[in-house]
Amino acid sequence: MGVVYKGWHPTLEVHVAIKTIRRSMLGGREGRELRERFALEARASARLKHDNIVRVYDFEEDAEGDPFFVMDFVEGKSLKEFLARGMHFNMEMSLHIISQILSALAHSHENGVIHRDIKPANIILLEDDSVKIADFGIAHIEDSDLTQTGKMLGTPQYSSPEQLTGGKIDGRSDLYSTGLVLYELLTGERLVSKKTEGLKIDRLAAENLAKMELYSAENLGILKVVISRALATLPETRFQNAADFNAALQPLAKQPGTKNTADNHSPSQRTRIIATLVATLVIAAVATLG
Repeated sequence: MGVVYKGWHPTLEVHVAIKTIRRSMLGGREGRELRERFALEARASARLKHDNIVRVYDFEEDAEGDPFFVMDFVEGKSLKEFLARGMHFNMEMSLHIISQILSALAHSHENGVIHRDIKPANIILLEDDSVKIADFGIAHIEDSDLTQTGKMLGTPQYSSPEQLTGGKIDGRSDLYSTGLVLYELLTGERLVSKKTEGLKIDRLAAENLAKMELYSAENLGILKVVISRALATLPETRFQNAADFNAALQPLAKQPGTKNTADNHSPSQRTRIIATLVATLVIAAVATLG
């Protein structure tokens, strides 16, 4: 829907990203709503000051009245890019990533912002193995009435049951989405929703949990309990906040055998491997075209 430019902030003396909307999309009623959501994204991000959230510095309009905002320039790759190449992460790295996401969500929820679109494409992995949550474009702010109950917003593959059915959502919906991301990081597979009993939506089944048997027995029992609770269909039976979810993961981090020997590369190593692979493919493509 827009273009993101790399720019230079003369006051802060840092590179920044400048996010814009295509002018052709700003007309009519849909354009007005898009403009409102764009402003909402800027406000939601600007009120959050956390190391694992992409920061917004300014929200302005250009000479033609088209909005743009200025945010952190983040050099990294989304988790989606890794997963799309058939990669999955060992438990140690998965826990490292999810712990950062949950820390960011705890801060976000405490400040009245529900992301509503937690998914691998919106989680950027940096070279130092830290992560940044991006794209608060459909976030819900507690003191805003722009996002209405009854309208499905978000990415269905990573949405909670209440989000899929247009119900009322709170921070526990983000935690459900985080549980889906955790499962995908560990297994390399995305969970598919199944409808049962009318609108009741279940994703997790015994065959899904069986795919995690590659982990040590010490970890497996804890892991199954944590993921099952994170992906509970009813919000009241899930983790009630991000801090509780994060605390439940800590025993896994302390257990021996957290590494999955099938995948020993750290994400930073994988980034370099992928960069080398892409460069090789580009050179081959240029040679072919030549």
